[in-house]
Amino acid sequence: MIVKTEVNLFIRSIVHAANEIMGSREAKKVLNAVGAFSVVNDGALGKDAPDFLSDLGNEFAIRFQRNTAKYLMERIGCASFEFLRKNGFAFRNFVGFEDIYSFSSTPTKDLLEMLARVLTVYTGLDIRSFFQKDQVFFLEIDIREDESFSSDLYLLFFAGVLRAVGSWIDSGKAYSIMIADHTIGRMDHKRVFLKILD
Repeated sequence: MIVKTEVNLFIRSIVHAANEIMGSREAKKVLNAVGAFSVVNDGALGKDAPDFLSDLGNEFAIRFQRNTAKYLMERIGCASFEFLRKNGFAFRNFVGFEDIYSFSSTPTKDLLEMLARVLTVYTGLDIRSFFQKDQVFFLEIDIREDESFSSDLYLLFFAGVLRAVGSWIDSGKAYSIMIADHTIGRMDHKRVFLKILD
């Protein structure tokens, strides 16, 4: 179940990120169009968080074209994570975590599992974290048959979150992002991968 205060914090992080990246005047136009301020001011979201992210991506695409929308969504994901890391209770448990552990360590795996749980609470999507060999990890997002979003641009938000997590753990490394679909039975899994390049 999504708690109203957590949704409010999540949307506030996006408002903060959009203001930081676009400037408050331009951000306000886009955020008004997708109803962000009704959450910040009234604490109520008239749509599910995944629909909100999808609508935000579409609004960017309408105003700035799809490639720019992808870039903006990823940047907002990065900046939103930074806001949540500093203001979200769960992430404050990891203060002092930076530059201590490698990606293969148990504390890092614990952090990424917690990230998946927190994003599940904030968005209402079923999100899990996984590790692969060669320093690759990914978030897997379940999309059921009865769920459909108006675009896949919301996935770039999660790509930005992963990039920010990578930079937080080790800012000296470069990272590559990839998004892929994987279908099992009646479930469509969207996977957002982060690969360490060096």
